[in-house]
Amino acid sequence: MELCVIASNYPTPNRQVHVFLDNVVVKLVDRGIACNVIAPQSSFAYLTKKKIRREFVSERTTPNGNKYMVYSPLYTVYPAKTVGNVHLADQSKKSYFRAIKKIYKKYNMNADAVYSHFIQAGIPAVKLAKELEIPSFIANGEAETIRETSSISPGLLKKTLEDVSGIISVSTKNKDEICQLCGGDAVIMDKVTVIPNATDSTRFFKKDQAQCREKLGLPKDAFIVAFTGSFIERKGIGKLCATLDRFEDVYSMFIGVGEQKPTCKNILHTGRVLNSQMCDYLNAADVFVLPTLAEGCCNAIVEAVSCGLPVISSDRPFNYDILNATNAVLINPTSEEDIYQAIKMLKEDSAKRAALAAGCLEKAKELTLDNRVQNIVNLIKRKCR
Repeated sequence: MELCVIASNYPTPNRQVHVFLDNVVVKLVDRGIACNVIAPQSSFAYLTKKKIRREFVSERTTPNGNKYMVYSPLYTVYPAKTVGNVHLADQSKKSYFRAIKKIYKKYNMNADAVYSHFIQAGIPAVKLAKELEIPSFIANGEAETIRETSSISPGLLKKTLEDVSGIISVSTKNKDEICQLCGGDAVIMDKVTVIPNATDSTRFFKKDQAQCREKLGLPKDAFIVAFTGSFIERKGIGKLCATLDRFEDVYSMFIGVGEQKPTCKNILHTGRVLNSQMCDYLNAADVFVLPTLAEGCCNAIVEAVSCGLPVISSDRPFNYDILNATNAVLINPTSEEDIYQAIKMLKEDSAKRAALAAGCLEKAKELTLDNRVQNIVNLIKRKCR
């Protein structure tokens, strides 16, 4: 089988974006499924922002030594505005479509199906697949599907949902958002399959906490809270910092980047860490806290669960496929008092922490990347038949 993978962005050695898509591609390639990735880049960004330039053609190698290609042609991005009855974002999709079609033909690809990452990339990808008369699939992982598709004309969005062969939603919440977009159309909803995000179990797993702390130079007896994500308001970093300032003996690690820098006391780490170190940092913590306001299915939470790290996060639908009372404390993400009481309870109750850790490890058995990729492959093969 051969797949043409369409994405709006793709990781490079210097810029780790859409890493989870690359993880899926690597697993597919190692299973013997040939993959050609086409991830167009904005011509304006390419010409003006050197740091985010990607090679036009890049040969990649999986850890098992298998090859796959990543193509990053230029396309024109128009403002996400509506002028009269014209949705300028639709013009971006047309430019994007021309870019992926040109690459597909130039390199004589012969895909059995087209797999696209998120709906924005899915619109031109589904159009390409229709012209090629092959199945198409959209991975629906947006944090806010309704808002993030609002710049697309309703007619174009509806046609895409009608033409696509399958939609892979990362959560039941995202499936419900597709239902809103299509007005509950039964034919479209029959195409939607929920397959939550997952982690590579060879990279995220339970380790000895004391050894991880010693390796990272962290205090061995401190109670440590871990946060992973963008330093933005949606992730709740401000609420968390304000809450942590109420404790005298709680320490924290903030892994990520963004404009809203953490400023609370007792910070042990702030900023990026190497992907190879993420497992050590998570295992060095006592609890993972993410009072996020919106997600598709949060990869950071899945990573914490896979490391057996008890989670405090939002009592909102995007978490319900992953978190429950067996592995997490679910709170109102807008309430500092809720966050405070949850941290305080787990700090003082080691037995509760141990029970939640065990629940995380049990849930992690389902959330492996191998399982997720197999479910995606099974879906694609059924549609191809």
